[in-house]
Amino acid sequence: MKNKRLLLIDGHSLAYRSFYGLPLTITTPEGQPINAVFGFITALFANIESFQPDYVCICFDRKEPTFRHKLYDGYKAQRKPAPEEFKPQVGFIQDLLSTMGIPTLDYQGYEADDLLGTLSVMGKASDVHAYIVTGDKDALQLVNDLTTVVIPKRGGKEYTHYTPKVITEKYNLTTQQLIDLKALMGDTSDNIPGVKGIGEKTAIQLLKDYPTLETLYDNVENITSKSVKTKLQTDKDQAFLSYDLAKINTQVPIKETLEGFLFKPNWSAIIEGFRSYQFNSLESKYKHHLSHDKGDGKKPTEPATKYVLIEAISQLDSYLPQLKNGFAIDLETTTLHPLEAQIVGVALSTEEGVGLYIPLNKHVVTTQQAESLSLFTLEPPKQTLSFNKSPILKKLQPLLEDAAIPKYTHNGKYEYQVLKNYDIHLTGIAFDSMIAAHLLYPNERVGLKALTQRFLNITMTTYEDVVGKGKDQKPFVDIPIEDAARYAAADADFTLRLKNLFQPKIEEGFKDLY
Repeated sequence: MKNKRLLLIDGHSLAYRSFYGLPLTITTPEGQPINAVFGFITALFANIESFQPDYVCICFDRKEPTFRHKLYDGYKAQRKPAPEEFKPQVGFIQDLLSTMGIPTLDYQGYEADDLLGTLSVMGKASDVHAYIVTGDKDALQLVNDLTTVVIPKRGGKEYTHYTPKVITEKYNLTTQQLIDLKALMGDTSDNIPGVKGIGEKTAIQLLKDYPTLETLYDNVENITSKSVKTKLQTDKDQAFLSYDLAKINTQVPIKETLEGFLFKPNWSAIIEGFRSYQFNSLESKYKHHLSHDKGDGKKPTEPATKYVLIEAISQLDSYLPQLKNGFAIDLETTTLHPLEAQIVGVALSTEEGVGLYIPLNKHVVTTQQAESLSLFTLEPPKQTLSFNKSPILKKLQPLLEDAAIPKYTHNGKYEYQVLKNYDIHLTGIAFDSMIAAHLLYPNERVGLKALTQRFLNITMTTYEDVVGKGKDQKPFVDIPIEDAARYAAADADFTLRLKNLFQPKIEEGFKDLY
């Protein structure tokens, strides 16, 4: 029988990682930074999706001193205060979790680690498998056959799942020996003193010979290295103090039972929480749950995504009023080389969720046609490349060349160069989401699909999904029109969405440069 799952999250750890992992440009309309809030909530629901838990609890530290501070007044004394931009965001996160109905826990006199440990023990007693998500390796001492500690790797996109086997392979120690290890080597991040001069390598070797701190000190006279023996004898009191500081208390007298953390998501409340911070990408990603959620009976009424195939000038005419107010544009072409690229289709978007696709397949000059033409004119193929301007493209030309009509692009230089092949001079590019992304997030990938995934939490269909890979890859011109329309219209739609997301940030910090 499959064990039920308990998802435990170290609240402050996740909040800190979110704060330092996302830019301060993520703010409320009033300018209050909420980067930690957005990153925290995004990661929380990603973990909920991944682990599909039966129980959930987010554990937080408190401001008051803990029992460890009473044991040693130097505990964590060296830590710098949290950045001012971060401090209020923890409260925002806690309030938002409360609004959403997500269980949280904090206890005076104890740290989040103690609560995580106590809850994991409660879970094990009920044969429930606990997954502890934290950035703090102190929690590794909690690992057992029904407790897995999940720690983000550098970059935060992948995780290491620590099981007893992984602990043994990595440290050649048991999970309980990790407490003894820290007692000997100390921990500068928590200001745990340890034994001065004993590092990780020496400490691990000592614990291989003497499995516990007590056993080690019972046999300290047998230590062959005089230097190590002297260090151990000198700092014996510090070693045992460090053990008490490093050991997580798994017997916190919490009043709640495991059933108090049963995860019964009220998606109406959760979606309202997203809306309260204008986390539109999260709302879009999770709003499908509303159809399965009784909640309070209220369901948002939103227009469905509308991607329209435009095959006649009369169809295009009906959209001209909207297009004259500005639009995102994306071209599907025969090649990525702009000077040789023929247009297979034009995608336009005038509002989020709406996309138009104009197929021009019939006007693409195929390789055979180009070769026939070159034979007839006695010219090499490269010199006879022909660009057929279709009637519907001619209809679009005045809009494309009108500088008063704003256009929104993603790598607009490419669209500009390709249209120039047809003697169309694209003017009025008011915003380019690729340039904006490069300015705002210089270390991020700036492809449309990557940015949409990163900032809107939406996985778009890739080019390879449509045309295939390797030997099976087809030219885009041979893709069924309906499939091409869905793919291309989405490109224009999400170009517009990224424009709407990035433009306020550009106007705030980069307007002169941009």
